[in-house]
Amino acid sequence: MTNAIAIICHLLAINLWFGGTFYSVIILPRAVSALSLADQHQILLRAFSRFFNYAWLAIVLLLVSGCWMVMNIFGGFTAMPLYVTLMLLIALLMVAIFSVIYFGPFSKLKKLQGDVTAQQGYVSQIRMLSKVNMILGLSIIIVIGGGPHFVI
Repeated sequence: MTNAIAIICHLLAINLWFGGTFYSVIILPRAVSALSLADQHQILLRAFSRFFNYAWLAIVLLLVSGCWMVMNIFGGFTAMPLYVTLMLLIALLMVAIFSVIYFGPFSKLKKLQGDVTAQQGYVSQIRMLSKVNMILGLSIIIVIGGGPHFVI
C-alpha cells in the first residue's frame, strides 16, 4: 500500500511540475503578449511566485517518494535499474536548473520595480531555463514510459 501511495505522489508531483512549466513556457506568455511589457511582467511575476511555491512542493514530493521507491521497490540505489538511474540524474539536473531560476533571475525580478528593460532580461532568462527544464521533463516522461521496456 505504501508503494502505491509513493507512486501516486510521484506521478502527481511530476504532473504538477511539468504541467506548470508547460503552462508558464507555452501558454502564459502568449496569453499576456497583447499587454504592455510592464503589465506582462507584473502578471508573470505573480504567476511565477505562485507556481514556484508549488514547484518546490513537487520537488520535495518527488525526492521523498522517489527515494522511498528506490529503497522499497528496487532494494536501494545500487540495485536500481539503469532507466531509474537515468531518471534520477535528469531529475537532479532539473532541480539544479530550477534552483538557478529561483535564486537567480526570479529573485532579481522580484526586487525590480519599473525597470522594464531589466525585467525583460530576467523574464527571458527564466523562460529559457524553464524551456530547458521542460525538455528534460519530457525526457523523464520518455524514460518512465519506455525504460522498463527497453534493455536499459
